[in-house]
Amino acid sequence: MSDRELSCLSNNMKYTEQFKRGMVRSYIASGTSCKEFADKVAINVGTLKRWIKQYKDEEITKVCRKKYSIDYKKSIVKQMIYDGITCETMARKTGISRQLINIGTINIVMRSLMK
Repeated sequence: MSDRELSCLSNNMKYTEQFKRGMVRSYIASGTSCKEFADKVAINVGTLKRWIKQYKDEEITKVCRKKYSIDYKKSIVKQMIYDGITCETMARKTGISRQLINIGTINIVMRSLMK
């Protein structure tokens, strides 16, 4: 089969809802960019973004089950500020998803500003 035929086949593939949700959960947990993840799993980045938009709110709670103490969250934020690193870098360093770090950072900063 030629590359063109394979491309046409992959463009016309139908994915189950379960598969789409699984990809969104995996993407959230990966802490990588949408493009990096799409390339890794060989799915069109536009397709992945559409699935994320459709399922993210429901699936993020399934990924975010692990609870981290407030002290641990504060230590991550302090380290990010002290080292001048991004949420993405910290996600790679700690194994915590970038989305969780973003949410945690915003919550901690907001709480400290309200005191």
